[in-house]
Amino acid sequence: MSKHSGLAASLSRRARESARRRRDRDLKIESLEPRLALATDLLSTLVSIRDESGQKLLAPGATAEIAEGEQHTASVRLTRRPDSAITVSFKSLALLEVAAAPTTLRFTKANWNQPQTVSFGSFQDNVRDGDHRVPVKVITAVARNPQRQAARKVWIDSLDSGVVAAATPATATYWGSIVGGKSTGSVVGSYDSVTNRGTATFTVTMPTLKNVRNRVITAHYSVGADNRVQIESLAGITASRFRWDATYRELGNDRGLFGTVTVLQPQAGMWATATMTAAAVPEAVQNLAVAPTGVGSLLLSWNPPAGGATG
Repeated sequence: MSKHSGLAASLSRRARESARRRRDRDLKIESLEPRLALATDLLSTLVSIRDESGQKLLAPGATAEIAEGEQHTASVRLTRRPDSAITVSFKSLALLEVAAAPTTLRFTKANWNQPQTVSFGSFQDNVRDGDHRVPVKVITAVARNPQRQAARKVWIDSLDSGVVAAATPATATYWGSIVGGKSTGSVVGSYDSVTNRGTATFTVTMPTLKNVRNRVITAHYSVGADNRVQIESLAGITASRFRWDATYRELGNDRGLFGTVTVLQPQAGMWATATMTAAAVPEAVQNLAVAPTGVGSLLLSWNPPAGGATG
């Protein structure tokens, strides 16, 4: 073989090898291989969400309208078959206006094109405060490695019902959770409807802030005619470092306090915010009675308690 023939053969082999690598790369980019999903931005375009009218909620400028006190259902599916299981979850970025169902949808090679449903609810706040456009974060993740995720937003218009009513705060004790980012915690408290005052105790862990590890904060508060919480006094933290933006809400039979908890570190220019949900604990059942109905069987009967218990 001549020198020129050998060079031509070598160049031909290199060209074929380069073409093969390009084909392999293109095939991987079109797949949902988890290690490439984020780099190619496939996760953020993988989800299709349509509302009850068939509107694509992820389309530019699309919004779903929900009147206060009502719910809205949307269908979710993938746009292509994944190589591994994919999860889709939703998080409202304005919990005082719109709630997203706390469900995680899971799509696999077998069910990727079968629609699953998610519901959104607009809170009836009994305050005439106008319509609000609320962003809801859609988080798409690789199930076996949830750190590999991407997020987009859908927009919900919460339409003010115009209904105005006086606050009807919980008269029983309540409990709930505090979550957001890396922050975790719980809240317990009570409310006295005679004095319109209450006490809430927060136990929070905020790893992003210095010295906020298992901190216990007690707030004495009142609820105004607009259902907003007003802090009267604090223990466990200085007032300049603590914000509690909350309101009392009723949704169906459920009632409680909803809002955000923020701890500030002004000197370091840092802060951490977490959402808080605290539901009223139902009271005891009323008029419990027992009657024999035969050998080895009894009939229990009672009147349901206040506080929203359903089961």
